[in-house]
Amino acid sequence: MRIKPEKYCYYFIGFILYSLVFPMDRSTGQKITTENGIPVVYNPRRPVPAKGAPVRWIPRQDLIIGKSDGDENYIFSALRSIQIDNEGNIFALDSKEGKIKEFDKYGKHLRTFGKKGPGPGEWQVLSRMTLTPDGKLAILDRGNNKIAFYSLQGECLSEISTARWQFLQLRVDSRSHIYADNLAFDNKGVSQKLLKFDPSLNLLATVAENQSDIKLPRINIMTDRFVYDIIRGDQLAWAYTTRYEIQIMNLEGKTIRKIVKDYEPIAITERNKREIIQERYGDAGPPQGMILEFPAHFYPIYSIVVDDKGWFYVRTHEKDSKGNYFIDVFNHEGIYSARFSLPATDILSTVRQDKLYCLVEENEDGIPQVKRYHLERK
Repeated sequence: MRIKPEKYCYYFIGFILYSLVFPMDRSTGQKITTENGIPVVYNPRRPVPAKGAPVRWIPRQDLIIGKSDGDENYIFSALRSIQIDNEGNIFALDSKEGKIKEFDKYGKHLRTFGKKGPGPGEWQVLSRMTLTPDGKLAILDRGNNKIAFYSLQGECLSEISTARWQFLQLRVDSRSHIYADNLAFDNKGVSQKLLKFDPSLNLLATVAENQSDIKLPRINIMTDRFVYDIIRGDQLAWAYTTRYEIQIMNLEGKTIRKIVKDYEPIAITERNKREIIQERYGDAGPPQGMILEFPAHFYPIYSIVVDDKGWFYVRTHEKDSKGNYFIDVFNHEGIYSARFSLPATDILSTVRQDKLYCLVEENEDGIPQVKRYHLERK
């Protein structure tokens, strides 16, 4: 059911009034101001749960899909994306096999579809996948330079050429607008843009852009980039990983809210550098002649996921005592409300109905997996 636009208007007005009446909570460090007509929520380094709200959020693992041998329906070669439909069915994109495998909410395999090749309805290099609000799978095929739209039953519905672009990820709203981040190299260095397109992939607007003067053979190994997700009501939440600032944009392309969080910068040590190089290039090391550059600190944001209630889940580079990465949780108003941690191997992809769905490229035994956690609150 689509929420009427006037309800968002009432919410926005209420948010402004709240910021004027309660501009700062001195006991918690939270601060709400209006800057250039835009509400900005400033959050402290530690979460501040609302009165009577749960203090501890504990993820309890309740499902694993992925084996090293046996039934090939449960074996992955190179997981790149997972998506969840309204019934809790899980769709896993395997880029090496060139297939999508569907499982029910209990982890039972339902179907596998997809065929490698250069022609219509075929795939070459699967990169990313997203589930559209109207129940289609939008699949980014970088090998065939296209976005392919599939039904949940595996039928190819349509395809759009992306030959002009070098997309990294994509999202689709309920009006079939496509958001994608594009990476391009030019004589100035590396250009990154977050773009909005109509359903036929005609460019409508540049949401944000960043230009880096790093040129080959120099490379920034930390990969600063745009991260983004669609909020109910077809608003866009986006950030650049080098800043802990989330911007909320309405359908007209206007920023209507910002969420900012204070954080302690985490220095990149020489040991960190060796571990990153090993993870990226293995024992062979980087290609000959390539010059690797590291920032002084890890970027504050790794990824952003928005759940079905409009809450924000931000994976950071901060670790707990066990080496797990912290996830910062903000409510729909942008208040830093909770945090919990997940294993370093578990990349949070989707949150639906208090379930966390994670993609594991390789677990401790080198096996790709899909993991699901139930969020327990105390």
